[in-house]
Amino acid sequence: MADNANESSTPNYTMGYGNPNTIWMNRRSAATHASLLLPHLKPGMRMLDAGYGPGSISVGLAAAVAPGEFIGVDMEESQIAFASAAVTREGLSNTQFQIADVLKLPFPDNHFDAIHCHALLMHVPDTMAALAELKRVQAWWNHRGGGFYR
Repeated sequence: MADNANESSTPNYTMGYGNPNTIWMNRRSAATHASLLLPHLKPGMRMLDAGYGPGSISVGLAAAVAPGEFIGVDMEESQIAFASAAVTREGLSNTQFQIADVLKLPFPDNHFDAIHCHALLMHVPDTMAALAELKRVQAWWNHRGGGFYR
């Protein structure tokens, strides 16, 4: 955790936001990078996408839970415009993107039915703390005995 409450606990995103990484991130989709999760998503669910980046995966996830609430959190403010444009192109209106630290999520316990993160945990200095925070806000896990496939 950062010493200063205003600092992110994930201060260095090593991939960066340069052109080669952006091209790679935009090639991802829910069908190619969240295919194991998609069959478990249902319309009306409340979903969190942690580390949404440009929103290329978020589009398919938000569509899968529509009209349910889809929230994306990322530490980089510039990604909001990219992700918002991606979901707007697809005509999705159930989405919200915001800045948040994965170690200090601004949501109550048991808030989300499903959580997704891709290419995020490797960039968080305290992976176990991030997983604990994600678990804290996921209702399905907490109410179903602590396992996704139970």
